[in-house]
This record gives sequence, structure tokens and C-alpha cells, in this order.
Amino acid sequence: MSEPFANTVLSVTAAPPGFSVVVHHCETPEGGREKVVERYAFPVIAWAVVKRTDWSDGREDTRVEPVFLHNGRPTHTSDYRYMHSDLTPEPGEPKRTVGVVVGEPIGYVIP
Repeated sequence: MSEPFANTVLSVTAAPPGFSVVVHHCETPEGGREKVVERYAFPVIAWAVVKRTDWSDGREDTRVEPVFLHNGRPTHTSDYRYMHSDLTPEPGEPKRTVGVVVGEPIGYVIP
């Protein structure tokens, strides 16, 4: 796994119903502007505490990331970004990045 995405899942807990993620696959041509080329939505099935090391300065921190099913496999956002990003493309190819937006439940009905 490349350094920007070298993260470790420390723990996982189930997510309450209603949370979702929308992922945006973006391309940025050399010298151009970022453009969204694909968009997908997935329900959140769990939350993961993820330890990451900032590859630019070696600092460690933890964050909570949503876990969702991608191709039938539980995937957290760092893993998804690893699979679908190319931060150092070949000459003439666009840089590929992934944006993730978490959607909250609209509301709960309390019996």
C-alpha cells in the first residue's frame, strides 16, 4: 500500500441505520481543473477507528471513518481511496482522487 493510504483499522462498531456516503471520483489533468467523473452512493454499515501516519511528516493520529460495502466487501474510506486514486500519474494522464461526503439520517421515529 502506498504511503498516503497506509492506515490501520484499530476497531469497528456497527452503524445505526440511515447513514450513507457519496463518493466522487475526480480527475485533474496536468495544469487543469478538477472534474467529477463518477459518483456513487453507499449505505454506511459500520464505523471504524483508523490510525494513520501522515506520510509527509510522520505524525500519527486516529480518525473515525465510515465503513460501507463495495463489491460485496466492507471497505473504509482510506481503503476505497487507495483502490481508486492515482496521485502520481504517468505523464499525460490525469491525477485521480476520491472525495467522500457522509450523509446523516433524515430523522428517527421514536415509538
